[in-house]
Amino acid sequence: MKSFLHDLGLALRATGVLVATLVGAGYATGREISQYFGRASYFTLLFAAVLIALFSMAFLYVGARVPLGQGRIMRAYRLILSIMSVVSCGVMIAAGKALLGGVWTAIIVAVAGVSLCFSDKVFHVANTLAVPALLLMVAVVSLRAPEAAAGQAFLPLAAANYAGMNLLFEGELLRREGSGMSPRAIGMAGIGIAVCMGALLVAMHRVVGASGAELPFAEVAEALGLKYLATGVILISILSSIAGGMRVTLLVWRRRMPQEVAAMLALLAALLVAVVPFADLVRYVYPVLGWAGVLVVAVYTAIASQHGVRHLFTRVNWHKCKPKSAVLRVKATKKG
Repeated sequence: MKSFLHDLGLALRATGVLVATLVGAGYATGREISQYFGRASYFTLLFAAVLIALFSMAFLYVGARVPLGQGRIMRAYRLILSIMSVVSCGVMIAAGKALLGGVWTAIIVAVAGVSLCFSDKVFHVANTLAVPALLLMVAVVSLRAPEAAAGQAFLPLAAANYAGMNLLFEGELLRREGSGMSPRAIGMAGIGIAVCMGALLVAMHRVVGASGAELPFAEVAEALGLKYLATGVILISILSSIAGGMRVTLLVWRRRMPQEVAAMLALLAALLVAVVPFADLVRYVYPVLGWAGVLVVAVYTAIASQHGVRHLFTRVNWHKCKPKSAVLRVKATKKG
């Protein structure tokens, strides 16, 4: 029973980290849903949720079982990933500027988001608050607003691009969360992610449909008299996403410079990105990030397969061994 509760706790934590970091400005404003899935059927939305869950399980598996190397390829990959994370943070800041208005407001949002990334405890608390708050807000607006017309097209490429875009940065966080997770915990996390993302995507699509507005969800909420509540929830989502992106960046940059200096440089770079309007960033940057994310998932899957996916189901004491020692123990058992 204790091991089950332990696995459940790890699964809920991994689900919270992914969903809270994933549902940032693009989702919370409704902009990326209307862009990716405006013409899509509900089956496409559910397919995207399943892809996100499968991609997430791949990263969790690598974190739990595979000791990654420190060669030139991995260093180059992490550097590129950190730069893309800064760009993503810039998109979040641009959304905050569009939501609240004003350059100084954007700077305050950026500083607040960066400050959340320095403490693991504060970061996880922010994620824990963001997920239920956003779920509740989207559910309320979805039930009260007139349902937007649903499309009929099945768009698997759009679903794959959307999943890849979201896992490009969050995958590295999941890899860290996967350390010490058992197969059961990884499976629980996958189910939780699929259910949460399916509910979030369908509910948001019911609200925004194929709207061409820059902040469609905020506009619908305002029409229902929920402007300030929706603004607060969207802002929490933006802050948690900035914190997640900055954590990925600092994991790489602080190896070459003090963490405070790295955070300041990343913040300035993200503010430069935020000069571009939010709608343009979502329209032109997100598709590029999406296919880059699909490529990263493919690389991680190849790494996992080289270490033997069959080892995922071997009987080892997951809670008392590190990933590398677990693999070695499996090999020793086979030789015996």
